[in-house]
Amino acid sequence: IMNKETENILGTLDKIIKPLSSANAGIGSDGDEPFHAFAWSTVEQGQFSFAALLNSIGSLTQIDVSTLIAEWESKNGYNSHVQGLVSELPNLIEILRSQLKQIQAYQLKTYTEQHWSPNTDLEELEVCEFIIGELQGEWVGICPVFPKPHTINYGQKFKRDTNSLSPSVFALKQKIDRTLIKLKPALIRYEPQLSKGMILETAITKNELIEKLLESAHVLEIWQFKRFIKNYDNLEEDEKYHFSKLESFVNQNFQQPLLYVLGNWCIFRLYLVGQISNGDWLGTVTTASWT
Repeated sequence: IMNKETENILGTLDKIIKPLSSANAGIGSDGDEPFHAFAWSTVEQGQFSFAALLNSIGSLTQIDVSTLIAEWESKNGYNSHVQGLVSELPNLIEILRSQLKQIQAYQLKTYTEQHWSPNTDLEELEVCEFIIGELQGEWVGICPVFPKPHTINYGQKFKRDTNSLSPSVFALKQKIDRTLIKLKPALIRYEPQLSKGMILETAITKNELIEKLLESAHVLEIWQFKRFIKNYDNLEEDEKYHFSKLESFVNQNFQQPLLYVLGNWCIFRLYLVGQISNGDWLGTVTTASWT
């Protein structure tokens, strides 16, 4: 049962976003997708994180590790960008298997959310796949790195607190980094833009690691939200009113709201999320196409 305060604020948010879409001068999208409101109950769903949200809506799913490795090692994997890694992967996989516990593989897709399907006939899109594992209470993961997308600058990026690595994780990071350096030339020969090849990240928690991997892979940007639109001059009066109303509502009711921009190439999901006074989380989501 939803908390009464959460239900009331969610209802108000839902009314505010009804006139909005991602088209025109507002979000600047080539498409015209609606906004959807959602809530996260900390009592029923636990601590909020963006990775947990993606998991709950079906965008982030766990897949078989061996199957993913086989795909990476074949030339028929999920994405041609990893084909150049074939000859170098076995050594990397052996390091991961010998050093990490709870090795898991994940696949990130979009347009597969259970409740927020776009109006258009956008096909399901595989964004990326990655491998993570645990070492003495810390988490380590690797993911292919993609070209930086052309997105909108929303002001100030979200900055995470930095944590010092334990000696064991630091030693493993050095070992894996040396292997990743060997992977780079093979990948660059196939796709010069992918100059980093694959990226390694570490974190204290599993969900933080997933978010850091997605950021480093250039499929996720996190912004400290103040407003969607820097300059209202190009908006019609009606649009200006509705966007400013949403921004005011979010900044008044959400604690430290964040805007998560998820995707690559030209189509993105925008999740505006913040915590309200009772500890629950509320947000909106829409789809933007920037070409």
